[in-house]
Amino acid sequence: MIGIRNVNAVWINAVAGLCFAGAGVVQWPDAAVLVVGQIVGGYAGARLTRRLPPAMVRRAVVVFGLAMAAALFVTIS
Repeated sequence: MIGIRNVNAVWINAVAGLCFAGAGVVQWPDAAVLVVGQIVGGYAGARLTRRLPPAMVRRAVVVFGLAMAAALFVTIS
């Protein structure tokens, strides 16, 4: 089921990306920087999390998630 969910996410994001690109609202230099960062971060993050204890990874995910949520609440308010 996780594989099906991931494939669906890829298709949904591809269609959304094509819609944004077709509408001309994509800032291509910024998008290129984001793509490079996502690729490097994905590989580096996978390597790092394999070396760390699972409990530490879970704590880090919770801390970063709460920090991001707090930042969103502050910027929206």
